[in-house]
Amino acid sequence: MNVVPMQHSSQKALKPFHRLWVCLVTLALTLSPIPSLSQSSTQELPPAGQVISTVGEVIARDANGDDRSLRRKSPILEGDTLFTGPNSSAQIRMSDAALISLKEDTAFTIITYQYEEEIETDSVVLELVEGGFRTITGAVGSQNREAYEARVSGFATIGIRGTDFEVTISPQGTMFTGVYDGGTRVFN
Repeated sequence: MNVVPMQHSSQKALKPFHRLWVCLVTLALTLSPIPSLSQSSTQELPPAGQVISTVGEVIARDANGDDRSLRRKSPILEGDTLFTGPNSSAQIRMSDAALISLKEDTAFTIITYQYEEEIETDSVVLELVEGGFRTITGAVGSQNREAYEARVSGFATIGIRGTDFEVTISPQGTMFTGVYDGGTRVFN
C-alpha cells in the first residue's frame, strides 16, 4: 500500500512564494555590509588619554588621516598625531596618569599607548615631529622604564631615568632637552 501525503491547496500556492522569500533574504544578507570580527575601528579602541585643556587651535589627525578639533574631555587615541597652532597649547592626561603638555606649533604622535596594568605588555612610544612638549611620566614609565620611549623626529630617542622632562625643536632645527626631576638618556 502506497501512502501519498495530501497537500492542501493553499500549501501548493505558498511554495513558490516561500522560495522567492528565501531568495530575497539570502540576497539581502549577501549584499548587506556586515563588519568582520577581525576588523577594528579606531573608535573601538580604548582611549590612550583625554584632553584636560586647550588654548587656541588644537587638532588630532587619526591614522586614517581624518582631523578632529580637540577640546576639554576629547579622547586621544593610539595613532593620533596632535597639532597645536600658533599661540596654542594643550594638556593631556594619559590612561596611565601621565601628563603631557604640548607647546605652540607642535606636531606630536601617539605611536603606541598600551596600558592594561601589565608590566610585561604595557608600552608607550611617543614622537615629537616639531615644536615642543613636556611630560610627567605615568605608571608605564614608573614601573618599566624600558617600556617607555620618546622619539624626537630626525634627532634621537629618549629613554627615561626620571619622571619629568621636556623636549623642544627650535625653528632653526636645534633640539633642546630639560629634566626637572630624574634623568634621561638621549641616543640615536
